[in-house]
Amino acid sequence: MKNYHNHQSMHFKHISLVVNNLKQSLHFYHEVLGFSYHIKDNKAELYAGQNDLVTLIEDPHVKKTMDVYGLYHVAFLLPSKKAFANLLNRLFMHQYQASSLTDHGVSVAIYLDDPDGNGIEIYIDKDETLWPRIDGSLQMYTKGYPLDDIMNHKDESTIETIDTHTIIGHLHFYVPSIDEARSFYVDLLGFTETQLFMNSALFISDNGYHHHLGLNTWLRQARLRAEHEPGLQSYSLYLPKVAFERLSLKLKGKMLDINHLKDPLGHSIDIITNKSE
Repeated sequence: MKNYHNHQSMHFKHISLVVNNLKQSLHFYHEVLGFSYHIKDNKAELYAGQNDLVTLIEDPHVKKTMDVYGLYHVAFLLPSKKAFANLLNRLFMHQYQASSLTDHGVSVAIYLDDPDGNGIEIYIDKDETLWPRIDGSLQMYTKGYPLDDIMNHKDESTIETIDTHTIIGHLHFYVPSIDEARSFYVDLLGFTETQLFMNSALFISDNGYHHHLGLNTWLRQARLRAEHEPGLQSYSLYLPKVAFERLSLKLKGKMLDINHLKDPLGHSIDIITNKSE
C-alpha cells in the first residue's frame, strides 16, 4: 500500500494535549495503550518506538468540559492486523471501555476516550484498491466489522507495547462552520477535499489519502476551548518543500508569520518541512 505519511505528503506528526492528572493519563496511554514515555517537569512525551507522537501537559486546574470546538479525536494508525489485535487484547485485559469495531470502507477502527475526555481512534487502513468509490469519488461509510477477523492475528509475544510503527494517521475536529474550515485548511494550507457528508462533515487529505483531517459541525451552540481547559493545545504539520514555500508566500501576502500560525479554533500550528528535499 502507498505511504501517505512520508515526505511527499502533508500530514500530522505530533500533538500536544492539556490534561488534569499526568499520572492518570500515563496509566491510560502507557499501561493500557502501550506507549513508552519520558517525563520532564509537568510534561510527558509519548512514543511509539522512535516516533514522538504526543506531549501531555499537566494542569491540575483543568476540568472536563462539554460542547467545545476542537478535537473530536486523534487517530493513531497501526501498520497491521496483528498490531491492531495486540492492542485490542490490551484493552480487553484492562477492561477499558471502547466502541465495537467499525468498518469505514477505507479502514477499520475503534473509538475510546482518554481520562480527560479527549477522543481517541485506533485504526488500520484497508488497501486503497478496496476503498469504496462511486463514479471515482470516495464514499466512506460506517458499518460493523467482525472482531474475529482482527483477533485471529493476535500474537501474545508482542503485546507489551504499542507497535513501534504507529503514527498519527489523521485528526478530526469539531468546527463551527464547514465553509470557514474549508477556507483555512483547503484554500490556505493546501489540503484537497475527498468527501463531503450531508454538508456537516468534510474530509480532506493530501496526495490521495482518504483523509488526513476530518471536520464536522455536529456540535451545536459550542464555544472555543478556553486556556485552562483540557484538550488539544497545538499540533505539528509536515509540509513537503514545495507546499511549504507556497504556504509561506500566501501567509506573507496576508501579513502572517508561518512560525506563529494558529488555526480558526485557536490551536497553535508548528509547520515543519525538510528543506533539503
